[in-house]
Order: sequence, then structure tokens, then C-alpha cells
Amino acid sequence: MSHWISSKGRAVFEEASIQRKQKSVARVLANGIMSFWRSVHTLRDSGGIAKPMQIEQPNELEENKLGGVKAGKPVSKMNILINFFIVSQNA
Repeated sequence: MSHWISSKGRAVFEEASIQRKQKSVARVLANGIMSFWRSVHTLRDSGGIAKPMQIEQPNELEENKLGGVKAGKPVSKMNILINFFIVSQNA
């Protein structure tokens, strides 16, 4: 009986320890991300970096070069950013 109680207490302690470590890692990651975005805004406000480029939609000539297939639905800037992020992570 005492062995069961001690193992149960040890398991609860280990779980709490893991949760504290996860919380610490999440806090460090969140602080790093916030610091990154603060530096981006500071650089942008000071003129250190240019604003994002405007993405142009393909014209009919470019569509004809691609085999005449027209896009049925416009692609959002968010989808373009997500695709760019995925491609850059896989490179």
C-alpha cells in the first residue's frame, strides 16, 4: 500500500515538473516572438526595411503561357504567406 502511495505521489510530482518545464519553454518562445515583431515594427517605423511588396495577379498573357488555365478563385495574401513559409521550411 505504501509503495502505491509513493509511486502515485512521484507520478504527480513528475507531471507537475513537466508542466512547469513546458510553461517555461512556452514563455521563452512567446517572449522571443514578441521581441522579433517589436524589432520588425521598430525597423519599419524607422525606415530600416521596406513595406511588403504588392503581389500582382497574373495577366492574360501569363495565363496563356501556362497553358490557358485560368484560376477559378483568387489566392489570398495569407495563403501565399503560408505557402511561402511551408516551402522555406522544407528547403
